[in-house]
Amino acid sequence: MFEDMNSAVMQRPYRKYIQRIEDMERMLRVLDSEIAKMPDVTLYKNRIDDFLDHDDEFTLDTLEAEIKRVYEQFIRFRGNNEDLTAELDSATEELNVVQNSLSSGSVAAGTGAALEAPLLQGEPTARGTGRERMGMQFSNIAGVVKMEDQESFARTVFRATRGNTFTQFTEIPDTRKSVFVIYFQGAAANSYMSAKLHRICGAVGVHLYQWPATHDEARVRINELQSIIADKTHALAGFDRFIRDEARGLVEPIRVGGNSRIEEWKLFCIKERNIYATLNLFEGDVTLRCDCWYPSKEEDSIRRVLGESELAASAML
Repeated sequence: MFEDMNSAVMQRPYRKYIQRIEDMERMLRVLDSEIAKMPDVTLYKNRIDDFLDHDDEFTLDTLEAEIKRVYEQFIRFRGNNEDLTAELDSATEELNVVQNSLSSGSVAAGTGAALEAPLLQGEPTARGTGRERMGMQFSNIAGVVKMEDQESFARTVFRATRGNTFTQFTEIPDTRKSVFVIYFQGAAANSYMSAKLHRICGAVGVHLYQWPATHDEARVRINELQSIIADKTHALAGFDRFIRDEARGLVEPIRVGGNSRIEEWKLFCIKERNIYATLNLFEGDVTLRCDCWYPSKEEDSIRRVLGESELAASAML
């Protein structure tokens, strides 16, 4: 057991090395969590003797650069994956909104000219459309809300508008989301009611989407969204394959009978961190000295190990 020779001055000359290693361990924890999310992954670990026989294969500088490279690559891929997933979810939600516009009661039934009629008469606006009937203009706002927020959202809209709106919900299959359409009197672009509804939607955190003005516009948008969804799905599958290939290189044994590569990196960090933590207990610049306690019966073996060391630095008891 080593005594702290720097306790009075609190000098820790190897602190910066420990900080570097702790940062490496932080990156390894992130990589470990990413690997744990993948199915059918087997890590080879706890082969300590094999690691100690080959620990000279690593150096702190080279391993630090390698871990940082792999970490940044995984973080970049994860960010791209999250962006693609968000874009895919958005396209899927909008597709359900547009499909709902075709199947809702606002669509005129029949063929010919009726199919070319606007879903809601009037010019489309940023987040809704309007129609005029008997001198009054009606508009709507459409979007997607989580099913667990559906009831509270409907109550909030009803109370805030004093019952001057009608909200229709349509569940999206195989999800916990619903398409909503809020019908209200007034222009969708510049009315007080429209502004209030947009504030409510923003506060609740629902996603708003453009309600198509005509059948043709709806069909064109459906084709566009289906193409976007197919592209995003294909890209996500490609990213998933690439991540799996990269992860496979981290979990495979680094040598026959050895640990997984990421486990070897962890063991090296543990060993180096403890070495530098022990060196922080020593005093001196060129020649390091430290008091230590050891069993008297171990003295001969300790001296023999120090004398037989093949390291460039020498040590004595």
